[in-house]
Amino acid sequence: MMNRSGKLSLDLRYIFLFVLAAWLIFNLVQTVGYVLNDYSQIPVEDFWRIPQFWADQPAIRWSKLWQQHNEHRILFPELIHIADMLLLHGRMYLSIAVSAACYFGIWCVLAWALYSQRALEPPAREAALLLAGIIIAWKGCSTAIATPFQLQFTMLQLVSTLSLLFLSKLADSGRNRYLAAVIAMGTVCTYCSGNGMLLWIVLIAAAVFLKLTLRQILILTLAAACFTGLYFFHYQFLPSQISTNIRHPIKAFLFLCSSFSMPFGGYGPRSYGFRIGAANLFLMTVCLVFAWRHGLLRSRLGIVVFGTYLFTLLSALLTTAGRMDLNDHEFALAKAWRYVTMPTVSWALLVIALIWMAEKVRSQNWALLAALGFGIFFYLGFKKDADWVESTRLDTANAQITATMLRNGVFDPNQVRTTFPDAEFVRVTSLPLQKYRKSIYADGDDRWIDGDLLSLKVQGNPVAGKITRVLPVPGGIEIFGWADTKSLTMDHKILFVDDANRIAGFGRRPAAGLPADLSAWDTPNRLAFVGYVSLARPISRLTVWVRTYGGRLIQPMNQTIDVPAFTQLEDRLDTAPLPGITWVPDTNWTLRGYEVVP
Repeated sequence: MMNRSGKLSLDLRYIFLFVLAAWLIFNLVQTVGYVLNDYSQIPVEDFWRIPQFWADQPAIRWSKLWQQHNEHRILFPELIHIADMLLLHGRMYLSIAVSAACYFGIWCVLAWALYSQRALEPPAREAALLLAGIIIAWKGCSTAIATPFQLQFTMLQLVSTLSLLFLSKLADSGRNRYLAAVIAMGTVCTYCSGNGMLLWIVLIAAAVFLKLTLRQILILTLAAACFTGLYFFHYQFLPSQISTNIRHPIKAFLFLCSSFSMPFGGYGPRSYGFRIGAANLFLMTVCLVFAWRHGLLRSRLGIVVFGTYLFTLLSALLTTAGRMDLNDHEFALAKAWRYVTMPTVSWALLVIALIWMAEKVRSQNWALLAALGFGIFFYLGFKKDADWVESTRLDTANAQITATMLRNGVFDPNQVRTTFPDAEFVRVTSLPLQKYRKSIYADGDDRWIDGDLLSLKVQGNPVAGKITRVLPVPGGIEIFGWADTKSLTMDHKILFVDDANRIAGFGRRPAAGLPADLSAWDTPNRLAFVGYVSLARPISRLTVWVRTYGGRLIQPMNQTIDVPAFTQLEDRLDTAPLPGITWVPDTNWTLRGYEVVP
């Protein structure tokens, strides 16, 4: 283990780095796979704001870019979304690709800071960087990456980290181009999310700490005042809970700890999350003290790591003040998957800071022992949070099913509400998407309806499978079943054909899996599909066909569906209540501690 000089064997060090590198690659591959499986072309939740740019006309309504979203102005992320609509017909490829690039770009900026001034010596430097990559590439962030609207957070995180890197370069060189880059990054950050304005506080404080010239500090302060002031031009202040929440400092601190416990505190008792989050904050504070005492704060790595962590902390404090629900005793909002990228990156920052301090204060061996400790902690934490990761995919699974439903011309308000609370808003807003062939209508899947089966290349070999459930929904039927063919994962299409050999509807295999409330013992999740058929015209019987081998063949499944005769279902809330039964909604209800409704 040790050589004569008291250092760990060089071979053992390289084996350790090799294991970390393999783990990082595994996490990256797994996360990319999850992102691909979680992908859906349908807008989800807040992303339904984007189709409003079109309304009833093909031209973009640019004035809506300045329209605030809750407390935020998300100008720059929305420019990416609009470019996706124009160039890729709203398939969201560009939005997701930019979000992924921004998120993993944070790790590249940290690597830049680590290697630019050789703050750590190898192999502790490589161990710190690999461990930071392992936590950033954790699969639990896949849902946030695959949800286009979360681009506002990943872009905000990247530009905030970049701004601090450019600020440190400005302190070293004094070149005005770095000052311009700092202001540009601060501006983008401001118009990604409301908490982006907090970055100006960090930048100005860091500029003073780095002893920049008075002229540079004044220019930076003037830019902060101008772009922050512009933010509030025609701004509408919304009702806030800040004045109420700040009167409960203990609960606010527990909420903050729960937030910083992610991604390890998502599953388990509340006390576990409190301890993990408090440990994160305490250890970073210890690292800050050591960095101050040893004169390391003014280094490039010190400015990037501690400055980014400070911005994350300020953002978390703002979220705590504005979002904390005093009736939420499980702190579900603090652990919501849509906020998970910020605390996840905080752990990457902590890894680098702690290994850095261990090397500077003690020795290379202590740094490697710290890295080993983090590796063990990450492994146990990832294993513990496996159930939480799967729960985050519920929204994407429902989105994939809803997309299939709308493409088939069926509109079940209950299913729509799994992706957005206002079903009527979705119905109205989706009309221009269909008219201009955007988003879920870009690929023309809805044009399969009423197509002639005989015009396709039909092959006689049947595919193993079964229809397990047929349920009535408003305007049609919902069909569940399974098909045993690997090629189905490539094309995701089941065809339902009427007696006249016309395609009446189709189904797809939800790549994110069936939601728990739709799963059944007789429908294997990995083989399951969900389909819809509109009953706008009379249909009495359907046969089932599978589109396989990338759409080159159509194979029968030897299953028939007798369409039941039933009264048209209506989604109504004004029907007579059942006698003797009173429904009392519980707004605080959660599923095993997970947030159920937005």
